[in-house]
Amino acid sequence: MGAGCIGAMAEPARNQTLAYLVIALLTAAMIAAAARVVSTTATELLRGQLETFAGEAFDRAEKNLSQGLYRIATAISPENPQLPLFGANLELWENAAPNQSREALDAGRQRALTLQRQAIRRRPAWPYPWMYLAATKLQARELDAEFQHAYAMALRLGPAEPLVEREALEIGLKVWVALSDPNKQRFKAALGRQLARPRHDVFTRAVAMGRLDELCLIAEGEAQVDAYCEQKGI
Repeated sequence: MGAGCIGAMAEPARNQTLAYLVIALLTAAMIAAAARVVSTTATELLRGQLETFAGEAFDRAEKNLSQGLYRIATAISPENPQLPLFGANLELWENAAPNQSREALDAGRQRALTLQRQAIRRRPAWPYPWMYLAATKLQARELDAEFQHAYAMALRLGPAEPLVEREALEIGLKVWVALSDPNKQRFKAALGRQLARPRHDVFTRAVAMGRLDELCLIAEGEAQVDAYCEQKGI
């Protein structure tokens, strides 16, 4: 058989191989796209769960549902920088379950801190993990250098994120005496930005926390604060 005949017979085989390769690549692309859709959906559902049940009474069924969504999302997109933060929130949500020992609560907080540090390593310019790290350190009564640094970073990175600043102001009101002098200055700068917003809730939150007296003392000389505190007889 001549070389031409062999080449003619090999051509359909090559074409078939190329066709199989194209099909395999398209299938892989479709699977990857489907996986991304599943991961994104699970992540958004998890975000909704965490936002919906934040501050609510602990619900084991909802917590288990959220845990399942977290596992799905992390299995498909393990490098998603949001997921460690969501995992930390799940640990803190578990801490809201009734009848837990002090040891279990401490262990849950430490797992949350580990995940928050992981979120920071993945996305260090994102203010939320810094803010949540500071909040969890406060819960753990660890007002150390890491707490001061996390608090500073949250306020340094968070001016464009009103939620970060609001939460950071609450933290600052709770531990004002323990804040470093630079962080006290950052607190006052953030307070000024919040008070400049047309519909802020600074006073409402301070009253709800039982920290209005502290706010009046800390921000003495700020016109809005002085007027409100005088109105309240403080």
